[in-house]
Amino acid sequence: MSKIRRLDAEETTAGEIFVQIEDTSVPPLTPIDQVRLEIGDENLEDPLFTDAQIQYKLDGRAGVVLLTAADLCEILARRYAKDYDFSSAARMSFKRSQKSTQYAALAKELRNRVGGLSTVPVTRVDGFSEDISSRDGAGQSSRTGRVRIGYTDPDLPV
Repeated sequence: MSKIRRLDAEETTAGEIFVQIEDTSVPPLTPIDQVRLEIGDENLEDPLFTDAQIQYKLDGRAGVVLLTAADLCEILARRYAKDYDFSSAARMSFKRSQKSTQYAALAKELRNRVGGLSTVPVTRVDGFSEDISSRDGAGQSSRTGRVRIGYTDPDLPV
């Protein structure tokens, strides 16, 4: 820690002050609170989702807050997509469908912030697989799977 000294504006025109602050008065946010913060669900009197609904989505996303928030934003986009725009006789316009567009954009932004987490289709190829043909009801041949028929592993006893 450094000593406090008086600054004279005639001698020193600029200076640096380092401040470290720690807030211990507020407990850390729970994952449910973090999701609410990300989607803008701040009205606890009339929440967009219940805690149980958010927890269900969190469990389905292995606790990843941003993916959960993105999923919930997509739900909100679908929910508000059925809202309609209208104009009044006093030349006032109400564009309620904008909520849907905004939540869809927020879902996309949240997914981008995740940083590359995604799913990819997996093709299994191993020593026990080989393409086999089958015939459908119309007699057409198609590839349905990968199975080697009559294969024995040389490393296993017979």
